[in-house]
Order: sequence, then C-alpha cells, then structure tokens
Amino acid sequence: MIHIDAEAAQIANTIFQQMGGRGFSCMIGMITPILVQSDHEKAEVTAVFRWKARSREGIQAMTVTLVQALDTYRVTFGRPSAKGFIPVLGPFDDVYCEDLQPLFERSTGLTTIPPIVLLTTDVLLEIN
Repeated sequence: MIHIDAEAAQIANTIFQQMGGRGFSCMIGMITPILVQSDHEKAEVTAVFRWKARSREGIQAMTVTLVQALDTYRVTFGRPSAKGFIPVLGPFDDVYCEDLQPLFERSTGLTTIPPIVLLTTDVLLEIN
C-alpha cells in the first residue's frame, strides 16, 4: 500500500537538501515539486525529481529511494514520458548521502553546486 505522510515528506525534503537544496534546484532548472511515494510494507520512501536542463542520454528525471533498513539510497535516472518514468541508468544501490551529488553529476553531466562569485574592487573572481 502506498501512503504519503509527514515523515515521508520530511525524508524527501532531507534528500532534496542532500542534493544541494535551492542551489541544486536552480542549477538543473527543476520544474516540478518533489513527488513523494511511501511504501510502509517495504520501509521505503521515494522522491522523484524532474528538471529542464538537457543532460546525457536525455535524462531529465531521477528517483531516489531511501531503503530504511539499510539507511542507504537506491537511485535511478530516466526520462519522463506520457507513459511515466522510463529508466535509462541504474538502479544504483547502496548509495550513501555524501555520494548523491557526485553520482548525479557523473550520470547526467550536470553540476549541482552554483559557482561562488567574489566581487572585489579590482577583479571579479570565480571560485568552484
């Protein structure tokens, strides 16, 4: 049975923050709010992200599932279509939170962290 509750929404928000939060959203052009699916029988919560930016192999969506028993994520990259989500890469199992951004960047070719720009009186510096 699929059920959405406050705990599932909090988990999805945590995943969003681990991906980079608002900076992540701006860098990829996220077009939909995070969709949340919760399956209490399997002890899993899935967050679905969609974005505008073009990436490798036409990937414009991903699912991130928290496998609560292992405290790791299962990540799948794909394309949205009229028929739903079409998987392209993955699933990648046993992904830790610190590995979410590097996996996203390797799989899509998109960056998740906006550049930091420092303004001085004489020079404009860009730091990545």
